[in-house]
Amino acid sequence: MSLTRVPPLPGDPELRARELRLQAMKALTSKLAHDFNNFLTPILGYATLIQEAGGAGSPAAQYSGAIERSGRKTEALLDSIMTAVRPERRFAPKEIDLGRLFAELLDQWQAQLPPMIPITVSRDLAPCVLYAEPAQWQTAFQALLANARLAMPSGGTLTVRLAQETPPEAVAAQLGLAPGTAFVLTVADDGGGMTPEVAARALDPLFSTGPRGTALGLGLTAVHSTARMHGGQVVIASQPDAGTTVTVWFNGLPQREAAEKNDAAQSHDPAQSAPARRNRVLLVGCEEVLQESLRSRLQAAEYIVHQVPDATQAAKLVARHAPSLALAVLEEQLPGITGLDFVARLRESQPNLPIILLTLGAEPGATAHPSGPFAAIKKPFRWKGFAETVQRLLA
Repeated sequence: MSLTRVPPLPGDPELRARELRLQAMKALTSKLAHDFNNFLTPILGYATLIQEAGGAGSPAAQYSGAIERSGRKTEALLDSIMTAVRPERRFAPKEIDLGRLFAELLDQWQAQLPPMIPITVSRDLAPCVLYAEPAQWQTAFQALLANARLAMPSGGTLTVRLAQETPPEAVAAQLGLAPGTAFVLTVADDGGGMTPEVAARALDPLFSTGPRGTALGLGLTAVHSTARMHGGQVVIASQPDAGTTVTVWFNGLPQREAAEKNDAAQSHDPAQSAPARRNRVLLVGCEEVLQESLRSRLQAAEYIVHQVPDATQAAKLVARHAPSLALAVLEEQLPGITGLDFVARLRESQPNLPIILLTLGAEPGATAHPSGPFAAIKKPFRWKGFAETVQRLLA
């Protein structure tokens, strides 16, 4: 078994340089996503209020509907960027059969192909049941199919294979895989291929050879990020006029039984954790625009709202108003501490305080899920969903 060293594999200086660029992209996108979602949340919230006030069919409802659709498109764009460069923020693994998932996605892709582009698909998708993040693999596989189609504008042959293999120890070490059986996904096309210079940059974030404005250059970055999150690596073999083969090696994640054990250990008795009705809500670290919209809705529900910028002031306020505190709403990132770490600190003195964590991704996995009444809400969120979450936690 031989490996084509395009792009570079672990240990190469070029890979280190790419990782540094990716880290810089992560920092930038986190800041942009945080700020944009803080702006989008009140925009979408007020659009909903306008629709409710104007009534169905009114001009106001039509205009606010257009605002909401634009906001959702912006949200989807942010989601695609975050999935590519910060997959750990959207990580909710479960037991799935990747063979079945890829077969379904491949069927959908073939059905959407224009009839004037004859692409022959050869598939060999063995059942591969493992503990993995399905949304990330869906994004990664769709990116591979999209790239293959772009590489074959006049048609060609696409070969897709998914199997379990045991690579030699030297190969496994080169790929950064755990010893033993691994999963391998291969997507090959016989299109135009890439020069060595282009192939060497194929996994770089924001690098694209497509027409300007048609792609973000994050497709293969998403593939690489997904592979790394699942203990794997991506290898690209390509030559001009000879097609491209993308091979994704990965180990998968710990078995579902371990996660279920963590779930059981961290579960709580709802009868013991359900708090009595109280009238104060604490907002911690929320952006000013988001604070304003949250405060107005909560005050309309007759809550007293306290706003603090950081965990230190929040802890003091909790100690002062604990008997009347109904709910705490925290940002995922606070000055000097993460929201989850602050939740753990609050739990020491307030085990039954309902807490909402405002995130850029999915709810924390089983190993990170706090005890007690807790919910994670992805920004931007709909007011109805936020209100229903509050109602559930306070029930």
